[in-house]
Amino acid sequence: MTLSTWIAGSSFLLALIIGVPGIIGWIFFSTGDSIYITQYIYLGYLAFFLLVLGILIPLSRWIMHVLEIRGSSPLDAIATFILPLASAVPLIFLVPATLATLGSERLKKYRYKVYHFSVSITMFLLGAWIRYHGTRKNRCFVMITHTAGIEYVAASQAMGTYPWNILAGANLSTNKKGWKNKIVAWTIGKIVDEYSISVDRGDDASRVQALKRAEEEYDAGKNIAFFPEGTRLEMLRIMQGETLGCFKSAMFKLAFKKGICMQPLVFDLAAFWCGKNDPRFGIHPCRIDAWFLEPVDPKDFETAKAFQDHCWFVMNEKMKQSKRMKQLVKRAA
Repeated sequence: MTLSTWIAGSSFLLALIIGVPGIIGWIFFSTGDSIYITQYIYLGYLAFFLLVLGILIPLSRWIMHVLEIRGSSPLDAIATFILPLASAVPLIFLVPATLATLGSERLKKYRYKVYHFSVSITMFLLGAWIRYHGTRKNRCFVMITHTAGIEYVAASQAMGTYPWNILAGANLSTNKKGWKNKIVAWTIGKIVDEYSISVDRGDDASRVQALKRAEEEYDAGKNIAFFPEGTRLEMLRIMQGETLGCFKSAMFKLAFKKGICMQPLVFDLAAFWCGKNDPRFGIHPCRIDAWFLEPVDPKDFETAKAFQDHCWFVMNEKMKQSKRMKQLVKRAA
């Protein structure tokens, strides 16, 4: 029997062991006390989770084939389904809680604390533990490395509870007509608009508007973070030894003009692995090291280009020290 068959069979068996007594207890022995009801709800959730897991695991190979995900090991496939599934139900409760702080003037002052708690729970449920090095400075632009898809979530946690915003691509956008964007707008639209500055890098007007909003929100007292590469590094380039892509210049020109320091935030390495355009995919419980490096002051440079080049050099040198980046290249080879 294969590993996935053992896990599926065990999941069905545990679902029966936990679920059947739980249902019988709920029907015949529930006293109405909220503590006991909570226990039954927990047992029901656990049984449902195991049941769905038992159904998904045997189908994992077929699902990966349909999604054109290739090259992942059976353990990768199992973890990829288990961790998001485990986090789904709690997040259903956390998202409305976050939205409630945005919809109420009385609660809005707590929005960054609530969001930080929600993101921290998400990271925990995905099996990602962030270990921080260095100190985040206020009133800086924070530039973030972008090797993997989870960096936005990790950066959201790293930014803390002081008001902030992250300039990011239009992957999650509420101002486009596509059906994916409409779903985002209908469900978590307020969260996207509050905690990100969405920019379509292929649209000149969108880039100008995003830069203007970043400047306005910084002037209003928020910390602003962004991904200087503009996108994740291609997996082929990672395998060829690159650790950092070229930087876009707009935010550096703005920072140079206004005298705003740039603080690098280097992640080593995220729970979601594989560079851009790699068909392999996996979610792994792991430790993430987040390095807040010393801020770079634009006053020490004669031009915005020299300022930008030095920022790239500092981040690239730190990325070259990454043991996990080397492991990623070795694994992908």
